[in-house]
Amino acid sequence: MAFFKHNFFAKRPWTAALACLLLALAAGGCHDPSTELPSGAKLVRAFSPPQDAPLAPGVTADGEAWRIDARGPNPTGIFEVPAGLLCADCQIFFRAKLKSRDLSGHVFLELVARLGYDQDFFHRDLIHTAHGTQGWTQAQASCFVAPGPKARGLLLNVVPQGTGTVWIKDVEVYTAPTVITPD
Repeated sequence: MAFFKHNFFAKRPWTAALACLLLALAAGGCHDPSTELPSGAKLVRAFSPPQDAPLAPGVTADGEAWRIDARGPNPTGIFEVPAGLLCADCQIFFRAKLKSRDLSGHVFLELVARLGYDQDFFHRDLIHTAHGTQGWTQAQASCFVAPGPKARGLLLNVVPQGTGTVWIKDVEVYTAPTVITPD
């Protein structure tokens, strides 16, 4: 009775969030809508070893994935997507699965959109990261390309924030129409 008398959850709002998370996990796991593609998304390009060679030296094919021996916080350019495959006024998605072993920091995806004249915009997925020793996790970086100058291309990066080993697989780029919903 004393537990509820002091309004435990009101004084510690994080405990309510933790309780909800534990209930969701007990009910059958979590559903993460942030890595879903919108309806109408089209696959623009998929990359797979050994057919596709990564841009960065030192990235090696390892079965169905590529292996990166991370030596510090440095973006590793994996692939480029030429402008001819992209559209103006759309949303672009860079999706892949990441895995890590003995990684001292986090690793995440970075999408660099090359727009206009010497304008590069980067978009990072800082939510879906791998760190330490972790199995496969779905990651996705996305951006909007506004009407106007067409993108000059995309650069797909993996950004380890420490030392260790990182794997990446199921690398895909999608586009989807920009949908504006009225308020």
